[in-house]
Amino acid sequence: MSCAILSLLSFAFTVNAQTKADFIIRGLIADSATCQPLLQATVLLRSVTDSARAGFQLADAQGRFTFPNIPQGRYQLTVSYVGYAPFQRPVLVSGTSQTLDLGTLALRRQTVRLREVNVQRRAPITIRNDTLEFDAGAFATQPNALVEDLLRKLPGVDVTGDGSVRAQGRVVQQVFVDGKPFFGNDPKMATRNLPAHLIDKIQVFDNRSDQSAFSGVDDGGRVRTINIVTKPEGRRGQFGQQALGYGTAGRYQAGGGINRFRQQSQFSLLGQANNINQTGYSLPAYTSRTRGGTNDATGQSDGITRSTGAGLNYADRWGKRTRITASYVATDATTLTGQRSLRQTLLPGTSSQPTVDTTRLALLSDTDSRSTTRAVNHSINIRLDYQLDSMNLIRFSSGFSGYTTSNASQLTTETRISNRQPLNQSLSETVAAGTNRTINNTLLWMHRFYRPGRTLSLSLNTALNRLVSDGSNRAQNAYYRPQPGQDSLPPIRIDQRNAQHTRSTTNELSLYYTEPLTDQQTIEFRYNLATNQGTSERVVSDVNEATGISQPNARLSSQFQSTFITNRLGSGWQVRRPRYSYTLGVDIQQATLHSAYQTGTSPLNRQYVNLLPNLVFRPQLAQNQYLQVQYQTRTTAPSVTQLQPVADVTNPLFIQAGNPALRPEFTHSLSLSYNGFQTKTYRTVFALLTVGLTNHRIVPATTLDVSGIQVTRPVNASGYTTANGTVSIGRPLAVGSLKGTLNLTTNVILIRGVSFINTQTNRSLALMAGQSVSVNTTVASTIEVGLSGTVNHQRALYSLQRQADNQSWTTLISSQLYCPLPLGFRLATDLTYVATTGRSAGYNQPYARWNGYVSRAFLTGQQGELRLQVFDLLNQNRSLARTVTDTYVEDRQTQVLKRYFLLSFIYNLWQFGKTS
Repeated sequence: MSCAILSLLSFAFTVNAQTKADFIIRGLIADSATCQPLLQATVLLRSVTDSARAGFQLADAQGRFTFPNIPQGRYQLTVSYVGYAPFQRPVLVSGTSQTLDLGTLALRRQTVRLREVNVQRRAPITIRNDTLEFDAGAFATQPNALVEDLLRKLPGVDVTGDGSVRAQGRVVQQVFVDGKPFFGNDPKMATRNLPAHLIDKIQVFDNRSDQSAFSGVDDGGRVRTINIVTKPEGRRGQFGQQALGYGTAGRYQAGGGINRFRQQSQFSLLGQANNINQTGYSLPAYTSRTRGGTNDATGQSDGITRSTGAGLNYADRWGKRTRITASYVATDATTLTGQRSLRQTLLPGTSSQPTVDTTRLALLSDTDSRSTTRAVNHSINIRLDYQLDSMNLIRFSSGFSGYTTSNASQLTTETRISNRQPLNQSLSETVAAGTNRTINNTLLWMHRFYRPGRTLSLSLNTALNRLVSDGSNRAQNAYYRPQPGQDSLPPIRIDQRNAQHTRSTTNELSLYYTEPLTDQQTIEFRYNLATNQGTSERVVSDVNEATGISQPNARLSSQFQSTFITNRLGSGWQVRRPRYSYTLGVDIQQATLHSAYQTGTSPLNRQYVNLLPNLVFRPQLAQNQYLQVQYQTRTTAPSVTQLQPVADVTNPLFIQAGNPALRPEFTHSLSLSYNGFQTKTYRTVFALLTVGLTNHRIVPATTLDVSGIQVTRPVNASGYTTANGTVSIGRPLAVGSLKGTLNLTTNVILIRGVSFINTQTNRSLALMAGQSVSVNTTVASTIEVGLSGTVNHQRALYSLQRQADNQSWTTLISSQLYCPLPLGFRLATDLTYVATTGRSAGYNQPYARWNGYVSRAFLTGQQGELRLQVFDLLNQNRSLARTVTDTYVEDRQTQVLKRYFLLSFIYNLWQFGKTS
């Protein structure tokens, strides 16, 4: 294997570029004082003779830019960046050297006196390559509004009730502040804690992987990202909010935060304590919305949670070469949950099993549960970039999370066929406590050679996971039908103790080398070695009811080990043209799965060889219109839990077992994505279609007996297919003094699944479709009105029960209003109506949730605020949900927070313009 790698690298180093008539211009953009690279800086190259634009791009993550295929001649290079003086330089392209390196272009910070400012209105929306940029000043927000409120006003951007952000139909997974991570990977930490009036621009783009951004070879990987660019004065000051509130039914909220920004450095400290289901670090005091007690897309939060926590974020430059970002988050949350559910499990219409009554259609399981869960979490994330020189960068990132959980629950279940007499009943009580420690470390070295496009990178990733848990399970079971094979069934009474110890270690080594064949072609060679070792030990003991003495239960106890090793060697060839680019690649992967059950048993050893082709094609259809076609293949190994061949009888009526004979999944995925922007109307259009086919898919195989007991174990099956389509359209609205945005989103998901029931193959077809529309408007610059509506449809068909057709509809209508009142008062209110049809009896309950507050600002600079808030004024709040799987449909209703009033005092700290 190593000889093959050396041969490929040797071949790449000997490839010589042919003589071209065109030239390459490259350079690096940095701060003149700190020498920090300025990522996303705008670089424009124009011809002096005819003023035609020869090139335009944004600097990459290292501040570098490259213009290929530039003819001989005279040019003018212009560089611009917010907060810096414009930079211009004449460029003469001539001579014999094919590459013109402009070196480091140092931009100076620009200090502007107000009396010298010539205000020019920027376009509200611009597009730069595939980056969509919104001018925050063009979208008016109310006093003390958050970034979250600003995002709601942007065309093509939706914010759900739980604060999740979707931009052009895709979920935003990363949010940067001035190009730096903010509190790790939680986007809400930025959108719910930074004030909107400090924001200069919002940039939306698809962030490429570190390796792809470094080498320039497109691997197709994209993460929808938002970069919040603050105003220059926002980078020289401190701001924050403190709030204290108490209300009816003992509801309370206390919290505060301080943010200190100093040009290159960011420091944030946040803390909170409440019992109104605010588990994050956002204070609803900022926002004009009244989302108290809501966490999901419909404004629901299951259970009642009491939480405390604190968070710390730090970002800075240490000298000229080192850049660091770090965050620490600690939470302590106790949740009381009550839930009732009805699960309809598919029964075969025809069966050769004598224990199944074929005249009955579904197994109905009514469940009522009560639980108290406490979770304590500590997480640390660190990223360190060290620039050895202009050619070498070392990046180290580390993440640690430690969870300690304790849970006490009571579960009552009754099972019957259709609406006839019960088959069984079970009352179980479980107590569990455990700790989970996870560590992820990545060390990355990236090296650029003097020849443009020639790169070498090496990365090492290590992940450690340790889980230790102890618990007890007590159950009383009753069966109402005679049953053969009584000895194989769980006893009428269960009293067990259990201990679980799970460990997994993953090590991954990756090597990438890129070599430019010509100015427009690059070849990449890559090698990856990964090992995943897992061990699981489960000890179960039965407690004698009379003596209280525990005896080991060998049937439910196990020791299991598994090792999954992959060697992957591949290559990619990228071609770049002015109107399109494409990357063709193929990898050969050899995988070994080794597993052993119990000490002294014969191990299982299996080897798999897979060919993994991939393709990325990116044509530019027209100006500001981009299309990406991507084909990928991947393998997924079974988990230790799926491989472990023992039964989990925590719920005696729903027994889970493992399968050591599982093999890895193999998935084909084809996706087409389209981005379009209309410069005249500022309309944005995004469309995505993804189709997937998985062979050896790990699916459930369920066995049902006449007593209603279900035993499920994972098995491999082929033919699992998915199709996922999204279309999102957004545009501004302007009618007289009314200004706002209109967003339309359509989602369709189609899943053709495979499962097994009593050894019979069941093919399912699940359809989930939704249409949403939202309008956010501002009237006379002071009154905000928002209207939105969503209709979702779910349907499931099963081959074993063709007459069963499970379909349901969910309709959600919401309105929001914010307006000033006389005498300096402010009013904000929102009303949400939810209705469902087609679900099980008792789970179609329409309800309305009405929230609102009245507030008044006072103190110097209106920094103080007194607010009276009400949540669920009509006292109708509910949580209703439906889950559709390959073998069952389940409806659930969960306990939620009900009506309360809260009186709060809020203080806003604003100090800007200071440099120290």
